[in-house]
Amino acid sequence: QIGRAEPLYRRALAVQERVLGPRHAAVGVTLNRLAQLLARHPAADATAVEALFRRAQDTLEQAVGPDHPAVAASLSGLAALAAQRGDRRQAETHYARALAIQERVYGPRHFEVAQSLERLADLARTNHDLPGALTLLTRAHEIRERDLSHNIPLGSDRQKIGYAALFAADTDRAVSLHVGSAPDDQRALRLALTTVLGRKGRALDASSDSIARLRRRADVADGELFDRLAAARSQLAAVTLRGPGAAGNAAFRSLVEELEAVVDRLEGEVSARSAAFQAASRPVTIEAIQRALPADAALIEYAVYRSYSDAPARRAPARYVAYVLDSQGGIGWVDLGDAERIEHAVAGWRQTLRDPRSRRARRLARELDALVMQPVRAKVGAALHLLIAADGALNLIPFAALVDEHDRYLVQRYTITHLTSGRDLLRLQIQPASRQAAVVVAAPAFGEPAVVESDRAGQASGRARPQLDDSRLFFGPLPGVSDEVGALTTLLPDATLLTGPNATESAVRGLAGPRLLHIATHGFFLAARDAAAGDALLRSGLALAGANQGRNGEDDGVLTALEAVGLDLWGTQLVALSACDTGVGDVLTGDGVSGLRRALVLAGAESQLMSLWPVSDRSTRELMVNYYRFITSHVGRGEALRRAQLAVLGSARYAHPYYWASFIQSGAWKPLRHVEPEAKNGAPQTADGRP
Repeated sequence: QIGRAEPLYRRALAVQERVLGPRHAAVGVTLNRLAQLLARHPAADATAVEALFRRAQDTLEQAVGPDHPAVAASLSGLAALAAQRGDRRQAETHYARALAIQERVYGPRHFEVAQSLERLADLARTNHDLPGALTLLTRAHEIRERDLSHNIPLGSDRQKIGYAALFAADTDRAVSLHVGSAPDDQRALRLALTTVLGRKGRALDASSDSIARLRRRADVADGELFDRLAAARSQLAAVTLRGPGAAGNAAFRSLVEELEAVVDRLEGEVSARSAAFQAASRPVTIEAIQRALPADAALIEYAVYRSYSDAPARRAPARYVAYVLDSQGGIGWVDLGDAERIEHAVAGWRQTLRDPRSRRARRLARELDALVMQPVRAKVGAALHLLIAADGALNLIPFAALVDEHDRYLVQRYTITHLTSGRDLLRLQIQPASRQAAVVVAAPAFGEPAVVESDRAGQASGRARPQLDDSRLFFGPLPGVSDEVGALTTLLPDATLLTGPNATESAVRGLAGPRLLHIATHGFFLAARDAAAGDALLRSGLALAGANQGRNGEDDGVLTALEAVGLDLWGTQLVALSACDTGVGDVLTGDGVSGLRRALVLAGAESQLMSLWPVSDRSTRELMVNYYRFITSHVGRGEALRRAQLAVLGSARYAHPYYWASFIQSGAWKPLRHVEPEAKNGAPQTADGRP
């Protein structure tokens, strides 16, 4: 909208000059804004833009003095123009002066200080001053991290995602500096990995550990403390964004330091009372992540990044990188290359996984493995438990079904746990007590549908994915679920069973921290028809009793992911969704998958078992029963899924990954705490499926 904004700025400028005079500070600010607007135009006249910035600088220095932050904005604009024409020395001079002004006005930890440090780091990298670039970028990262921790807890979940997106360039800068300019430098490696660990999934963490959610679990005294912290953070954010104004630089800086001290003190008090807040607010360090890793495990942290150039407006193609961390302190990494090639391979493989008749699934699994896992395996060493924090399209694949260079599925060698970020390892150290016994919700009475439709894969499976009518979803019966439920009630004898007309939305909403929640029903995820299709949390969900009857109100029979966010699953160790498409959603690069997977984390669930495509009734029953046999005999959640998958894979009838690879385990992987004793007729099977 540059073409529409420019005449408005010029008109405002003319009015200000006529009414206030050409040397007024407001004129200088408008000149700055006009110059910044024109500088973003690809065909901008650089000479004219520079003249506007210089006039703004001269006007502001005379009106408010050389130490005003608006003068720093003029200098930054002039520096950017100098960098574009290759005059790095002049650019560095202007940026350095802008930085000095910002530090004097705002103090050393303001977001504008971080921005100037990043720009100086870009110049240092371009000048092949890698130590200087690393020092500047490290300091900028520390400021950004503090800014994120103070400000991202504010606002709605949508606002959190938008705010976190503003920091996407941090990952691009740090990874580009490491991979592109300093691949052998340990400082660059650690900065890149620390940035990825600190940024990926940040909006999700801020939502799940928000003050509002924590406050609901607190007593009255602690609730008042949370309220005071929320108010102090809001006040600090408002004052910082407003700037010094008429109060002057010294008064502004003093007020900011005073508010920062209040926030720091209140955060300390809240941390002392809330383990969850403490885990969410502690600094993310490589050493802290390593201490949380099991001895036999390796963390594989994938990240999508774009190579950062001197002209970031020209966006480079996206690429994938993988960082590998083990518990012994080793750090490895691999640049996996062009994202478009990888995501094309992902799309092709996912299509074959949804069709049990496809003969290409194994070959495409091998091709994708060669792109995203084979280069990583060399860095994993002897680890047999892979904690995989995917990014981009990799969030939607079952790594267990990839095929290695020896023509073996990865599930035959590794236990695989999915994470949003390696930072999850810190959050998962908090293990709140469950408040209810296990609950099984199964085979809801959907009501008589007018139409039941399913895709071809669903017709083959029996647990068909419902198709979207122009106005409604219709859900058919689930004939195989009764056998699944019968087996589960034997394995979970103390579980509360909600079936048929009792499997209602209100019953699920009324749960309070059950130790385990198993839901066997139809799940759905509706792909966006256009860019304005709305929140993915509204386009995914679960069908419950009455779903076909078109009721209105809170108990309409459809629990959307957005509604699932409000469930009370604090203390729930496992949510298993025996349904279709429960693990898919809109991929948010750098922040996981928006859908049921995200909703259950926000609701407090410690781990989730979810599906990536429409599932088969018979093979799902076999997999689920074996899975529960293992977890009720104190096998870890991740290893239990692996053994259950191997049991299904060992059957010639169900060897295609369509039948056994749909379900993924995310979150906590350890054995359930205080599980029911195993039923006498539920003896666990061996890894090959034999009793």
